[in-house]
Amino acid sequence: MTGLNHVIRRGAVYVWRRRITSRAGGDTERYMQFSLRTTRFSTAKSLANVANLAFATSMLEMEHGRITPAEAQSFLARVVADELTRIEEERYFEPPASSPAERRTRYLIERSRAVAARLVASRGMGAALLPEDCAELASEGFSESDLAMVEREIVHVQDRCAKQAFIAETCEQASSVLGRCPNSDADVRALVAVRVAAEAEALRRVDTCRATMSSRMAYTGGR
Repeated sequence: MTGLNHVIRRGAVYVWRRRITSRAGGDTERYMQFSLRTTRFSTAKSLANVANLAFATSMLEMEHGRITPAEAQSFLARVVADELTRIEEERYFEPPASSPAERRTRYLIERSRAVAARLVASRGMGAALLPEDCAELASEGFSESDLAMVEREIVHVQDRCAKQAFIAETCEQASSVLGRCPNSDADVRALVAVRVAAEAEALRRVDTCRATMSSRMAYTGGR
């Protein structure tokens, strides 16, 4: 037992595994699965959340005949692998904070970006902080100034997602995995949502990922 939905252990490594529904051309014996390439529970939890969101998007595409099960599995695997690599590289090359105040500022910015990206990924270009969101975030320790930062970050994420360069880059990433370009606006919106959701989850788990890199460096002797 791992305590994670749709995640099992194969030896020391965590593996993500979900059944393809019959509506998407599957049956009771057909599954998508791939290694999360980690032995750490916290990292597996982070990546499983990304995979589950991407899976939900992919299943919708599959049920409407726009993407095959094989394409969906390739796309999911790439999302997980690329995001794990990006997290580790970013944390490795990040210069150390010069003071506790600078470290806290970085943390607050990253936390606000994570919330903003999560909201935009789930609600699209109409995302905004609702009273219920504010109450939930306040219970997690967000101050009025933190909420204002989240609102600014929501606008920033929406502006970024609307830029043609961001959309084109997302389509190019998808094309490299699927071997074809997205063929509808719905495809593009879904792919952008998965990408932003992955960024949100990465930011939310940034401290865990830093610890992962520290452990790896200790194991390799800094190489």
